[in-house]
Amino acid sequence: MTDTITAPWSSEQVAALAQFQTNSGMHPFTCGADRHTQSPNLVPSHSGWHCPDPACDYRQDWAHKFMADPTTWPRPFGDRHGPTPEEVRDAVLAARIQELEHLRARLNRVRTIADQLASQGRLGVDLEADGIRRGIAQQLHDALGTQAN
Repeated sequence: MTDTITAPWSSEQVAALAQFQTNSGMHPFTCGADRHTQSPNLVPSHSGWHCPDPACDYRQDWAHKFMADPTTWPRPFGDRHGPTPEEVRDAVLAARIQELEHLRARLNRVRTIADQLASQGRLGVDLEADGIRRGIAQQLHDALGTQAN
């Protein structure tokens, strides 16, 4: 495995691994045996992971390197679970901007078609083209409010 550490671990690493098991928001390492009577979450020690069930002899001597250093835990691990309000706002804003660009592109395509129809110079075609323009403009306005103008 890449980017792993193997036991023996320092006291600081054991403390970080224990914190990661309970506070990271990631599924903890669990016992590989199917015969435990207690929680299957592995417990770190200087000599590696062990199952908390006294009747179980399951051991694991490795961990992912980042797990032993809380300063390198990727988001959303650690004390934080899920996106911040700013990240949610930015994601919603990005989605709305993408939606706006899509609707503007659609409006421009329809305007081009309507202009082509209007260039035919027949009254019925002019009225239809104008109706298409108004309909798409109304859809854009309804979808995005005053931002569309």
